[in-house]
Amino acid sequence: IHGFSEPDPVSGGIRPVTNLSRRTKAVWNILNQNDLKTVTIGWWPSNPVEELSRCVMVSNDYQRAPGQDPAKWPMKPGTVHPLKLEKILADLRVHPATLTEAEIRSFLPGLEGLSREDLDRAEKDPRVQSLLKIVADCTTIHAAAKLLIHAPWDFMAVYYDAIDHFGHAFMKYHPPRRDHIDEWDFRVFSHCLEAGYLYHDRMLGELLALAGDEITVILMSDHGFHPDHL
Repeated sequence: IHGFSEPDPVSGGIRPVTNLSRRTKAVWNILNQNDLKTVTIGWWPSNPVEELSRCVMVSNDYQRAPGQDPAKWPMKPGTVHPLKLEKILADLRVHPATLTEAEIRSFLPGLEGLSREDLDRAEKDPRVQSLLKIVADCTTIHAAAKLLIHAPWDFMAVYYDAIDHFGHAFMKYHPPRRDHIDEWDFRVFSHCLEAGYLYHDRMLGELLALAGDEITVILMSDHGFHPDHL
């Protein structure tokens, strides 16, 4: 698997990469064959889920809301195993449109004191919509993790993608402001990256508290971000 997309042999176009593209065993296959129980949440790529005997799997498509209406968000087939968990996990999902102003303000403290005109401008800004999606997605994954950490497991893997998306979307606005960054943009979005890290840190703290002291924890990142004149 070389990236996030691949050629579609049926249509001749491009499709998102899926679990079916893998040509070797994943860690959950190896552990399952050795009678060890696994919980995997949001891992790339794990959709469609594998129906393994000792495995709970929530795929990387679970948290993705396809539209603007929270009422029209069915569970995508192949996102949860075993199926008996589908209803409770569906109810845990957070749609971007349901996030309140209070929940999003900590990521945008620069909105404080802005005029009504500027607040309206921010509300329609596509970067704010991106922020809502990032926060909703990782909150959904975290809700699933907090539930399934109570399941029996020998190995649990959870992928949180928010820091990656915060970096891509908002690193350019992180202080200090560079000359090519608009002052309004800097005021509104300069705290997003730090707030994203703080949110990740709170989620990690909750997981560690739930897991207890008797487990081995691996905290892993595949890359970082560096702000500069570019």
